[in-house]
Amino acid sequence: MSFQKLVDECDLIRIDIFKLKRLYIKNMENLVIGSVSNSPVKTLEKNKPKSRFLIKHLTSTLPLNTDQMFKMMSNNNLEILENLDNKIKIPSDKNCGYFSMTKKTKGCYNNRCKGCQIIYRLIKPPLLESDTIELYYGKKKGKKLKVTTSNYFTSNYEENLISKSLNLYLAKDIKSIYCNKTLSKDMSFFSTRNKWFNYIIVSIIMNQVLLKKEIFLSNSFIWSFICRGRITILNLEREYKTIEDLTKNPYYSNYSSPIITKIVNKNLSVSTVENIIKQLVVLLKNLESCFFTHSEASIDFISYSSESVTLKFKERMTTFPFKISLNPSCYSSISYDMKRFFFTWKKIKNYGLPIQKLDFYFNGTKNNLKKNKKLNFHEDYENFRIMGYKIGNKSEVFLETIRNNGVPLFNKSFDFVCFLTSYISDKNFFYTFKEKKEYLDIWKGLWKKEEYFLLMKDIENLKDSQFKSVYSVVKKYYIRFDALEYFIEMM
Repeated sequence: MSFQKLVDECDLIRIDIFKLKRLYIKNMENLVIGSVSNSPVKTLEKNKPKSRFLIKHLTSTLPLNTDQMFKMMSNNNLEILENLDNKIKIPSDKNCGYFSMTKKTKGCYNNRCKGCQIIYRLIKPPLLESDTIELYYGKKKGKKLKVTTSNYFTSNYEENLISKSLNLYLAKDIKSIYCNKTLSKDMSFFSTRNKWFNYIIVSIIMNQVLLKKEIFLSNSFIWSFICRGRITILNLEREYKTIEDLTKNPYYSNYSSPIITKIVNKNLSVSTVENIIKQLVVLLKNLESCFFTHSEASIDFISYSSESVTLKFKERMTTFPFKISLNPSCYSSISYDMKRFFFTWKKIKNYGLPIQKLDFYFNGTKNNLKKNKKLNFHEDYENFRIMGYKIGNKSEVFLETIRNNGVPLFNKSFDFVCFLTSYISDKNFFYTFKEKKEYLDIWKGLWKKEEYFLLMKDIENLKDSQFKSVYSVVKKYYIRFDALEYFIEMM
């Protein structure tokens, strides 16, 4: 080897050493002192940002497991929440050749949209052959996703000043009747003409509100995307979709034998009925802050899973052996970050307060409404007078006001009473419910004494527990303003 060549190699070695020194110093600057440990290695922790899976980073070659895909979908929902001030953007592709993985355009290869890429990774066959996807890996292994598609024409909310002025007008009437918190004057109203888009946004907000309050009773919504002019929604299917499904499991029914399945009276156990009611009131109570209005309240929107959950009920932490899931409807409305979101399909009109009658009466129970200091009533009268409203012949106008107009009328009573009436109309539920005298007494306290007998006759004659049937009964009788508060207080 020549002398010059040897000098050149030494220079290269010196340059490499210099680069290594600089790299070492740079890395040392990125090190922070973590918790003190006996091990000096554990004491030094590198300050690295946590990786966040974003839908925009998804490519056909990006390696992802099932849990990471669900994390990516969850992050996309959070991105939507962060952009409620702007035009809300659901992942969309007008030119995808796979039509939500239901068919393939001839000649297309590997040009799937973001949504189709997710579905393609979750399914085993090359195309989606049914409306359900069974999950084979990850934390949700063994569960199924329900795939729903619908025509897509618009996906954004527009500010609705007419609805806002209507709400302010009705708020004055409500406050003059009873002291109840109403929407802030600074609340903005936003409406969309796409009911499925409204379902998506309300579902995302519901889950976020409950998560912040550590109420781990999320609805079934997982994710959504737009592919080739159609909106696709992924919902998590629960193990038990109906009360009847629950009764087939001896763990939740009043019959403990797992072998004999054909019996005359197979109803829910007492503990199952109690757990359902407690979780329902916890859910609705914690959604009060965002003035959530379901607008189609019935047990058709409630499903059940065998996962246990711990919730705070009346200042005590209670563990439930199963949990309920409450899904919104397309007509649901909700408030979030000083904005109210709802679905509207026709011109908004002011019908005034859409109820037929108001009345004060006594039924032996206490009034749980906030006391009006301006009224100088005797203490006993103030404590025991029940204030109720009858929807009566204003039933169509009432529904239009809470649905099309987005006004959260009587959000502490109407939805809860409809949900509970829907449960009572289910024979598998009511058979057990009526055996527990204290619950039956609380239920009676929701109504006028002189109306109770006729009410129960009407409920007994219902052919199903759907909202349309339930509403046909509920609208005929007085509903107490403080229904939810009263029920929680008495439980």
